[in-house]
Amino acid sequence: MKYYYFGIHKAASTWLIQILYDINDFMNKKHAHYHSAKMFDHDINKMVYEKKLDFVSYTNSEYNTVQKINHPFKAFHVIRDPRDIVASSYFSHLNTHSDNMWPELNDYRKELKSLDKEEGIIATMNHLENMRIDGEPVLVFDCLNNWNYDNPSILELKFEDITKYPYILIPEIFEFMGLLDSDSKQKSRNNFSESFLNFKKGTINIK
Repeated sequence: MKYYYFGIHKAASTWLIQILYDINDFMNKKHAHYHSAKMFDHDINKMVYEKKLDFVSYTNSEYNTVQKINHPFKAFHVIRDPRDIVASSYFSHLNTHSDNMWPELNDYRKELKSLDKEEGIIATMNHLENMRIDGEPVLVFDCLNNWNYDNPSILELKFEDITKYPYILIPEIFEFMGLLDSDSKQKSRNNFSESFLNFKKGTINIK
């Protein structure tokens, strides 16, 4: 059995990936993250096999890639209200988002800085429809619209819920995956609230 986190742009992926690295280290499971299919040469099965991965975080995930997975898996998928994605993306792309492995952001940021706020929001909507990261199309709205939300192997979650109630939902994720039995869930909630919540308290921006 393999395990996956599937994400979307501006839906707490940095925060979640940090937590998943810590949890996988604790479980002695090998974890890696990828922000587009280009990073694993569009062959998710080969990548998992060759790197002997147990847990994969695939942000900006597209369902046409997910449906090619040819081994048993359990996963969770975090989505966000598209209106909030636009607002968060505007401010992030304007000022704070890293351009590491995203050379296109530099020119786009210059464009945003030349626009007023209303024009910038409109430009951001257009950009998210046609976004590229290191040359790879990452079509945010298509990723949301073309997803299969009824896959029984994937637990569907909302950004708004997981960031508000992580001490409830993160243990539920691992119970869904079969990595946490129900008797241990409450203890895990207590431990999570005492330890991993420090990620939410200013060390990582989850907006």
